[in-house]
Amino acid sequence: MNLSPQSREVISQIGHSLADMFTQRFTPLQILILVEIRHAEAGLGKGQHLFANSTRKSIEELYRGKSIAPPTRQAFWDAFYALQQQGLLYIAPHKTGTSKRALALTAKAVNLFTYPKSIHPFKNHGK
Repeated sequence: MNLSPQSREVISQIGHSLADMFTQRFTPLQILILVEIRHAEAGLGKGQHLFANSTRKSIEELYRGKSIAPPTRQAFWDAFYALQQQGLLYIAPHKTGTSKRALALTAKAVNLFTYPKSIHPFKNHGK
């Protein structure tokens, strides 16, 4: 397969970003969460927020697409809180009367990535 130099560079950037996360001992679920939030944040408009439940559902779809049982809700929240403790994720307090929690990557988390925000390495964009 012949790839353009730009495609080769992006593939290299994705590989380096993911490898760096693994060497920093992030779990696969934490890596998926970071990637999913970063990709989703790129598509948000002004005043829009990304919520924990929509992030969890998107990641569950990735698991189900590979015929793998998704992690439990508790596993997701454990991963969210671990990322928050490392200073990589901001979890907003829920609004009164709702259980929705907004999420946002911190600058420290954004610096983990070297490839464009529009690319999601775990989703097939060709379909």
